[in-house]
Amino acid sequence: KVTVKVEGTTITAEVGANGTFELKGIPSGTFTLVFLVDGVEIGRVVVNAAEGAEVKITVQIQNSTLVVIEIRV
Repeated sequence: KVTVKVEGTTITAEVGANGTFELKGIPSGTFTLVFLVDGVEIGRVVVNAAEGAEVKITVQIQNSTLVVIEIRV
């Protein structure tokens, strides 16, 4: 089970079987997404987004390590 949380907040989401997740209520600016597998951190992604922006992140998990493929704001 993969979970994504916004560092410094209580905002979290579980990653679905198809690899998608949605986080709502994230303040604008720079924030860090922390990816966890069964509660163990496997990677972080720093994102900078304006108010109301939609961010699409494509990642893969390879050998228990997070690999960022693409970030689009």
